[in-house]
Amino acid sequence: MNPTSNEITQQTSVMTSQSLMAQATEEEKLDDYGTMDFVGALDQLVSSVCKEGHLSPMGLMGFNMGIVNFLRNRLRFQDDLKKHPEILDEDVSDPIIITGLSRTGTTKLQRIMASDTQTQKLLTWQCINPAPLTTSVNPDPRIAVAKANVGAFRQAAPDFMSAHSMDAEIPEEDSMLFQATFESSTEGYFYRAPSYMDWLWNHRPLNSSYAYFRNLVRYLQWQNGGVQGRPWVLKGTPHLGLLDEVLTAFPNATIVQCHRNPTAAVPSLCRLVEAGREARGSEHIDLHEIGEFFGTFCPAMWERQIEQLGRVKDKANILDVHYNRIRDDAVGVVRDIYERRGMSLSKEGIKAMTQWEADNPQHSEGRHVYSLERYGLCEQRIQQSFKTYFDYFPAELTK
Repeated sequence: MNPTSNEITQQTSVMTSQSLMAQATEEEKLDDYGTMDFVGALDQLVSSVCKEGHLSPMGLMGFNMGIVNFLRNRLRFQDDLKKHPEILDEDVSDPIIITGLSRTGTTKLQRIMASDTQTQKLLTWQCINPAPLTTSVNPDPRIAVAKANVGAFRQAAPDFMSAHSMDAEIPEEDSMLFQATFESSTEGYFYRAPSYMDWLWNHRPLNSSYAYFRNLVRYLQWQNGGVQGRPWVLKGTPHLGLLDEVLTAFPNATIVQCHRNPTAAVPSLCRLVEAGREARGSEHIDLHEIGEFFGTFCPAMWERQIEQLGRVKDKANILDVHYNRIRDDAVGVVRDIYERRGMSLSKEGIKAMTQWEADNPQHSEGRHVYSLERYGLCEQRIQQSFKTYFDYFPAELTK
């Protein structure tokens, strides 16, 4: 029986980090979260979304369910850590980490690389529930849970799917995993949360959250039989501007920075955010507010990244690649990444990647249509706000 709007409102009107943790504890019958350094961030997030998110009662319930799921996974993970401390011995120090602004080819690059058996891939069902729901079962019940979640989201957000397709058993952005730290800018993309985003921008460094994220990657690797000579392929656009934290957690990582003219990337992101907020129950969406935020936030992310690059670029393994090359020569891009790491792209890998491209043509779920004007932006504004970015990188990467 579905709850009424009044019942939902009563349940969510008192939503706090403590009430959400109590709910997760009750549902899991576990009470040890391990380190509690996430609570302050959770306080900030919950307060901001509840007060500023303009969410419908159903939207608030969805937000509640998402946070409780992260907390339940924390409880199960901590329980497994106590039983299997060897989880933290897993070596995940050298992943391939794809980053850049959203809408710059990062998803295609992640997914085509993940088709190669030489790599470890992060799948949607693992992001939703990194901690097993039961003891070993085949098929893993987490897959069915993810299929139900993605199916419901697909119905609610066809416009979102035309820009970023999702499925339970395909690779997904690691920001879904990082959200369990409650210090992810992803929350401010798909929920209106201005005070949280202001707090997060000034709350640095995020080393504790990156350490937890690294442990989740270790956890998944442990579940999958260990490293076996396979580097992880991770992708997270929120890593942009957090290079220091990324390299502290993953000191031998290969960082792939994806580029595209911001006059295309920014409005494409705005359209994705608009569709995502609508699907998550936003009752009022101010398009110009979205444009103003991302027209400022996106260049600021690159400014932070550039400042950090000045300190590490000579010792870190960093590659730059343009959106058009990912679109037109993705296998060549992968070959370059592998060569930088001392890996070889096998015939089998090329075959798998070629097949992936044939099976996943661009616009297969509809065309993603966007414009600067819809969000109160113009090319001159973008050129001005991204001046540091345009000045730092060569034109062949930014045009």
